[in-house]
Amino acid sequence: MGGMAHGWFRSFIADYGVPLMVVAWTGLSFSTPSKVPSGVPRRLFSPLPWDSASLHHWTVIRDMGNVPPAYIFAAFIPALMIAGLYFFDNSVASQMAQQKEVQS
Repeated sequence: MGGMAHGWFRSFIADYGVPLMVVAWTGLSFSTPSKVPSGVPRRLFSPLPWDSASLHHWTVIRDMGNVPPAYIFAAFIPALMIAGLYFFDNSVASQMAQQKEVQS
């Protein structure tokens, strides 16, 4: 019977773990207002999608002109590494899926 109760608890945490942690951290942010340093935000500010404060992430492209060209070209190195790893992973997975042991 211990295994069945353990499985129920794991299933409950898997299904409701994230909402429970949101409620727990929200409660913690309200319970310790004086102990948090003034520079640390206690809660996230989330404006409504139609408010002007939430439109900043759509206008970030205007700030791209301020990025030094050296940084832009330096970003090609990790970008090529990630693209190469993705291609390699896709190729290996494709080859493994085509083996005779996998096909039935």
